[in-house]
Amino acid sequence: MGLFGKDKESEQDRGDKLAELSVEYIGGYGDQKKDKGTLTFYQKQTEFKNPRHNKKLWFTIDNTKVSEVAIEGKEEIRRRVTFTRVLALGVFALAFKKKSKDKEAYVTLELSDGNEVVFHVENQSPIELKASLSKALPLFKQAGRPTLSNSSSVADELTKLAKLKQQGVITQSEFEKQKSQLLKL
Repeated sequence: MGLFGKDKESEQDRGDKLAELSVEYIGGYGDQKKDKGTLTFYQKQTEFKNPRHNKKLWFTIDNTKVSEVAIEGKEEIRRRVTFTRVLALGVFALAFKKKSKDKEAYVTLELSDGNEVVFHVENQSPIELKASLSKALPLFKQAGRPTLSNSSSVADELTKLAKLKQQGVITQSEFEKQKSQLLKL
């Protein structure tokens, strides 16, 4: 994952462009501030950019670091407050904007390190958003699965999960759910 990427990334570095969305970045990636911009899905990486900034502040996430992409409506996102989301977003994790719009969705990139990067999309329902990301979503199902080459990182993640459960940070059911996601082949 890199901050402040190169201005001109080659197609070889990024791969083909799969989808692009106008979003509001909510939080979860380092110390980046909440901001509006463009979320672009490429074959090899996902980028968030805000062209208004002179310094071209943006970040990229290597798609192999994304274990899952969740697309949810406002009610689902409120119900799905996880420990990592609380850590990433602070009190904002518990109080997302309460808008009366029916057409809004959230894209959550669940990273292999347990962090979640959250984006808000206006004027699209979750179903419409899934349709517009139909080319990109299958890529993450492939990229996030553990392989023999990264089995040590899966073991590390299981160890971290066990410690969180032992400390009482996550429940047994949360532990089991995340454990099963890590072990999917």
